[in-house]
Amino acid sequence: MQEYAVIDNHNVIATARKDFYESVCFTMHERSHITASHHIDMTSSFSLGAFSTIAGCGTQIWTHSYFHLKTGKSVRVDGSVRIHDGCYIGSGSIICPNVEIVNGVSVGAGTSVSKSLTKRGLYVSQPLRFVEFDSDERISIMKDKQVLPYIYKK
Repeated sequence: MQEYAVIDNHNVIATARKDFYESVCFTMHERSHITASHHIDMTSSFSLGAFSTIAGCGTQIWTHSYFHLKTGKSVRVDGSVRIHDGCYIGSGSIICPNVEIVNGVSVGAGTSVSKSLTKRGLYVSQPLRFVEFDSDERISIMKDKQVLPYIYKK
């Protein structure tokens, strides 16, 4: 951690056993800030650039994933996450493995980032859309089902 880097309360920064996996590096540059209640997986390395912030709460940063093969076996895929200088990561975002975010990027709250962001600017999830839904109709359909008392009680 470099000068004036801050990690607030209730964050989970978890690494795997060092004798089983490759060595990993957790880096926070000058005046970087991780606010409260985030989860950072350290299966692979993570770097937060100078003057960058992981804001709000509930953001997840993952440095591993799995591919499930047709044989039924799964293969773990590791990839570091690097957030460069002057970035803002909004509350509740999910950063997937092997992602690099260049200088000056803002990621809107609740955005899932599954690929590197290579152009400065604002990135947000898909636009809010209206879905026709009648809750009274759904409940009346469910009344005959045994699961109703466990799902809905009015």
